[in-house]
Amino acid sequence: LLDIALAHPPNFQPEQGSRPGRPGEWDYSDTNYILAGMIIEKVTGGSYKKAVDCLLIKPLGLRGTEVPGASPELPSPHATHYSTLFADGPRPKVYDVTEFSPTVAFSAGQLISTVGDVNTFLAELLGGKLLPAAQQRELLDAVPVDGDQGHGGPQDVYGLGIRHFKLADDCWAWGHGGMIPGSATRTLASADGRHVMTMNRNGDWGEQKLEDAAVVAEFCQD
Repeated sequence: LLDIALAHPPNFQPEQGSRPGRPGEWDYSDTNYILAGMIIEKVTGGSYKKAVDCLLIKPLGLRGTEVPGASPELPSPHATHYSTLFADGPRPKVYDVTEFSPTVAFSAGQLISTVGDVNTFLAELLGGKLLPAAQQRELLDAVPVDGDQGHGGPQDVYGLGIRHFKLADDCWAWGHGGMIPGSATRTLASADGRHVMTMNRNGDWGEQKLEDAAVVAEFCQD
């Protein structure tokens, strides 16, 4: 994965990145999440799976969450997942990709979970129960995304693996979206972690206007 990524020139040099009070370049990067997973393995002396198990899954009691490694199987019950495999055109062929090796994602998305477990994780994270205070401040020390593509708008800001979305005037939520062939997930929470919403759809193409409307209805309606 790194060989594929590093064969391309960088979008910008690290010293050009955004800093508090000094806007700079920013771009979302799966490669950086892969590097973060490799750093975790180097620091802990074990596998990424073992680190997630010990530091997150067991302490939070996430019974529906696992790092599957190279296994293409999903625990039952589960949805059937569909993908166009990134084909173009008005009517691309749709494939059943329910059995899929997630090694293509490693620590950028190699995870099986339930919406309930994701809600628990995000609530605990934003509630300040997972990280020491200094790390929590760094997590939420966000920089402008400059109109980055994907869900959200130009006024959004991005911290360390978490994004602050402007959903409407005076309506914001912290969270993230994720996609792997056949599956698209979005999770959002209030700043204190007390109001959380996670949703998944079993397809990875097309606009997500229905999901956008659901998020606004959940967080921005009195």
